[in-house]
Amino acid sequence: KMGILNHDIKSPAMQLVSKGQALQNHLPEMIEAHKKLSLMDPAFKKKDRRVYERLSAIGAGLCDLSQDIYDFSETLLREMADPTQLFSKKQVVSLREVFQRACLYGLTPEQRERVKWTGETLLVHANPLFLMHAIVNLVRNALQHSPPGTIVTVFAKIIDGEPTLAVRNPGKGIPVKQQLNLFKPFVTYTEGGTGAGLGFVHTFMTQSGGRVYVVSTVGTGACFCCAFPKVPAKEMAKYEEEQKQKEEAA
Repeated sequence: KMGILNHDIKSPAMQLVSKGQALQNHLPEMIEAHKKLSLMDPAFKKKDRRVYERLSAIGAGLCDLSQDIYDFSETLLREMADPTQLFSKKQVVSLREVFQRACLYGLTPEQRERVKWTGETLLVHANPLFLMHAIVNLVRNALQHSPPGTIVTVFAKIIDGEPTLAVRNPGKGIPVKQQLNLFKPFVTYTEGGTGAGLGFVHTFMTQSGGRVYVVSTVGTGACFCCAFPKVPAKEMAKYEEEQKQKEEAA
């Protein structure tokens, strides 16, 4: 299974690297061809050349971004053998701010229109990159199991003394027997699914000192909850001091 996951992550990343490099390499030739054509046809304006140059810059950016994705996948796969190291780079972050980044970078515009934040602004102590990835997984899963056009609700609140992020979908709900195995790696009840998404969320929350659970009744949708431990006093003091310095600098 690890070999399959390795291939699934690295193969698309390498395709992005290849396509980005190809775009970057061939656009200079297109620009030169445009120069020659513009001399023969006055209808071509200078702004057309700027378009080609802009495309070349996009190609370079795509190449850099795809290389970053490839490097990230290499690091992720290498460190999976020791999850405590993988999730150890924690900092105090706002759940709402990380949710906003997750929507911006992990969802399509059409998907973002169907997601609504209704919660408080809570702080947690976690690895922000993997927290964002966990939120993306939960929101995508919620959208996948919701009727077309319906809204997935995301909120943060204190539940039983724990800062909690919840993702609620208005789908069909989950039978109790399935709930028992829902967060096991590579266990899925969705056609075409891999089970890797919820498995990742479970691993992330466990290594963060928290837990993930689902509240669902068949016919009433489902609510996936990520409960975090309280932010350590030392880390909170550090965060507040950093925020104070930022305000003074502004």
